[in-house]
Amino acid sequence: MGMPLLQHYWTPEDIERLPETGGKQECLGGVLFLTPAPALPHAVTGQELAIALGEVCAQRRVVQTVIGLRHEDSMLEPDLVVLREPLTTSVDALHYADVVLLIEVASPGTVRRDRGMKREHYQAMGVPEYWSVNAQRRIIERWGPTRAATVYDSGTINWSDPVTGRTLSLDVERFFSALWGETPR
Repeated sequence: MGMPLLQHYWTPEDIERLPETGGKQECLGGVLFLTPAPALPHAVTGQELAIALGEVCAQRRVVQTVIGLRHEDSMLEPDLVVLREPLTTSVDALHYADVVLLIEVASPGTVRRDRGMKREHYQAMGVPEYWSVNAQRRIIERWGPTRAATVYDSGTINWSDPVTGRTLSLDVERFFSALWGETPR
């Protein structure tokens, strides 16, 4: 579980000086969050979403992030971002203006933060669309900068890439059934 460390007002510069742990190292509002490396269901969920999104987006625009999104006193590492422009090796930081879709895959220890303070921050930064994906509960929540969540546990999510104009149609029930190795109903 990611635990906040409150003795120090943490900044992105502080995060950059930390030794690599293999997990996420994030700060928001001066609070440091250290989250262990994801478990297999979390990793597979992110990978499968990246593959599905990659089919409608131009090359190198879907990124399973290891680079933090920075803004003033915050640095967050979402699980997956779709960028406006292809990622190149010269990029050392991502900015909210670069993002067209941002996805967090919830883990038991991060679900409250992903759906709460991180979502609020992403909305305040004007991220056009944010998904909170909970593979355990088999739901995807879709948020916009000013709108409340639409929750999908069945049906189809249609997401249009503003760059290519192509649409991802994700059958939610089939997606989660395939993740868990089940035959869809």
